[in-house]
Amino acid sequence: MQETGIVTELNGNMATLKVIRKVPIGCGCGKAITTEEIFIEVKNLCNAKLNDEVVLGSTHDELRYRSTIRACGTVFAFILGAAAGELLFPHLGVSFYAPFSLALGIVLGVFAFLAINRHFRKQPLPAQAALAVLDPASP
Repeated sequence: MQETGIVTELNGNMATLKVIRKVPIGCGCGKAITTEEIFIEVKNLCNAKLNDEVVLGSTHDELRYRSTIRACGTVFAFILGAAAGELLFPHLGVSFYAPFSLALGIVLGVFAFLAINRHFRKQPLPAQAALAVLDPASP
């Protein structure tokens, strides 16, 4: 997700941006939207100057991607474990195997969730950065 912001302060290779975001108000059922003004400190990769309008590279998409992978991986592992239990436990001579299949699915789901979390913890999110200065003449 990319947003735009205005540089309000410079501090070395960091810049403080004023970003105006649209946020829904109320219960979210209607189309009521308001704006909020926030200040974000980002890396100044484009050598922007004060009052320049810049494109802000954000990590919202990466967070959404990681959440989706975490949820889908956990559900897939649960289904795989439960199905494996349904196929495996009758051959082992277990007559009442449904609870064991469910438990195997839960164990595999928890294991997958923890493994995915460990993988994402090793790869930190990229820092937000000012990517490019917008041309004031462009519409």
